[in-house]
Amino acid sequence: MTASPHTVPREQSEERISSSSAKRMLPELTFKSIMFGFFLAMVLCASNVFVALKVGRTISGSIPAAVLSILFLNLWRKTSILEHNIVQTTASAGEVVSCAISITIPALVMIGYWDHFHYVEVLSIATVGGFLGVAFSVPLRRSMIVQQNLPYPEGIAAAEILKSSEHSNGGKILLSGGIFASIISFFQDGIKWFATEMQGWTKFGTLPFGSGLELSPILVGAGYIVGLRISAAIVVGTVITWCIAIPLYAYLYGVPDGLTAQAAAHELWKTKLRFMGVGAMIIAGLWGMLSLSRTMFDAIRSSVTTLKSEAVDMNSLPRTERDMPMNYVAMIVLILTVPLMIMFYNVLVVPFDLPLLYGVVVMLTAVVASLIIAFGCAAVGSYLTGVVGSTLLPISGITIAGILLFGGLLFALLGNHVNLSIDSPHALSLAGATILFAGIVALSAYISGDNMQDLKTGTLVGATPWKQQFVLLVGVVGGAIIVGPVLELLYNAYGFGDVMPRVGMDAAHTLKAPQATVMATMARGLFSGGIEWNMIFIGVAIAVSVICIDHYFKSKGRANSLPVLTVALGMYMPASLILTFLIGGIIAHYADKTRSKMPKEKQSNSAQGGILYASGIIAGTSLIGVLIAIPLSQGFDLSLYIPRLPSLLVQIGGLGMFGLLIYSIYQKATVR
Repeated sequence: MTASPHTVPREQSEERISSSSAKRMLPELTFKSIMFGFFLAMVLCASNVFVALKVGRTISGSIPAAVLSILFLNLWRKTSILEHNIVQTTASAGEVVSCAISITIPALVMIGYWDHFHYVEVLSIATVGGFLGVAFSVPLRRSMIVQQNLPYPEGIAAAEILKSSEHSNGGKILLSGGIFASIISFFQDGIKWFATEMQGWTKFGTLPFGSGLELSPILVGAGYIVGLRISAAIVVGTVITWCIAIPLYAYLYGVPDGLTAQAAAHELWKTKLRFMGVGAMIIAGLWGMLSLSRTMFDAIRSSVTTLKSEAVDMNSLPRTERDMPMNYVAMIVLILTVPLMIMFYNVLVVPFDLPLLYGVVVMLTAVVASLIIAFGCAAVGSYLTGVVGSTLLPISGITIAGILLFGGLLFALLGNHVNLSIDSPHALSLAGATILFAGIVALSAYISGDNMQDLKTGTLVGATPWKQQFVLLVGVVGGAIIVGPVLELLYNAYGFGDVMPRVGMDAAHTLKAPQATVMATMARGLFSGGIEWNMIFIGVAIAVSVICIDHYFKSKGRANSLPVLTVALGMYMPASLILTFLIGGIIAHYADKTRSKMPKEKQSNSAQGGILYASGIIAGTSLIGVLIAIPLSQGFDLSLYIPRLPSLLVQIGGLGMFGLLIYSIYQKATVR
């Protein structure tokens, strides 16, 4: 829930935000700030799991956490801006845990490695990956924030909230968006009086054409925050898959008999064409790493230099330059190797009955490779977050690249020692190990980037870096405690992707979990086949073409006109989701144009109001989704005990409330 980069000019923001608190001794790491931050970390984690499984990404929680901190901690007579910063730092870690776990760990259920979510295992993965992300981000801070001075747009936006919202109505705007979205979502998913989607499909001969439109508050709010440029780039990918590739494939190879146009298109997408998106995302992730290779090298060199110079007295540095001591960082990483060794021993050695010595070699190689790949992904995540922000961080592309590297290593180590035939237990075990690794990589990359956003905020308000780094560990624990039960709850209530825990569940209401589905597809396909490699290679070719086009645009001065990862995401995701996402971007575009005609002193407040309202919409929708899931997980569906409305009224009601939602976002974003 963040400001998009174009809503808060970096130069103006950094000039307006005073760091005078750096020169004053203000309360910072207090009991009330830690406890309230820990509570918000759990709340944001629980709510954002639903968002991640619904739309494949979450929205950073720094801004709403900052606003809520101001609302509630100001009930105490004396609360400093640095305490509010501790709250938002702690709370944002919970949201990050929810995203990284939700795009990876559900894949274990999807491939049949688990039949439910094991609490201790999920807790362990979340804690280990999150702690590694915090540890890896410590040596990166000086390189990314001080030396390269990357913008970190959400960090600047959160600092603006902390400085300016103490006397604004930001909390009321956030709450109003949450309440309105909660009402709509309750009528959509709770009692089913409002439609959740509209579909329009037809056939020209045997060729399916059409699209759907999700009437989802979450998607509109997320699209508004991201803006038109990114959402339009995603639509380019959607057009490639749904308007070109699917009809062309149907023309060349036909479609399954007896299916409607909608069913035929989705069957082709699910079994064939979505692999194009997978191929495009692989190239996008590898391209991101290649583009940042120089930065990664500098970061590694900087961390080694810092470790060698640890003898320097930390007290000789200004308070605002004191990071967590590097010997503590090294100790954290060393301690975390123990659970990593246990995990890889149990999933790579025990199932295959390897000789003891070779089993130890496999285990240690996996641990070392995990640490190296995780650090590389953390460096990429930190840099990309500084450029595009946490909301747009291509965490799935980074994670897929890590999966390919780790999966290739496992294949080299064990390919000649185990049975990798289709549906073999060995192939399933290796796929499960790869997904567990993916959870660690995703957490390392995302936590590291989120830490940089928070440290940017801290730099602007005069915070102490090591204190923020410490409470990020606290926030990781808060998210790790709650994420497993919420996953189990949502799985039992809705099911994930095509996998449902009980017979007779409504497939129309499953959580699509698009990112986790990609992880499942890649991990399983690496070891047991089933990957449409031809489609993946086509996706690779398309992604390379997009990179060339984007490079051409940049040479003409149009930076990031067609980011390859956003195009790849559009190629993979259902068109109905992307079109709703685009509507949010269009609202943001026209709201920007309207605000440009306002007096300059009012533009910033209006822009901030739109961001806060959209953030409230996302928070309200996701929280009500979790609340609805509680009775559903126990087999109680409220909609079965109330009168059913005629289908036409359900459609009209859904469209009407969706239109009202669109108008309300525009109104909040342009109020004078």
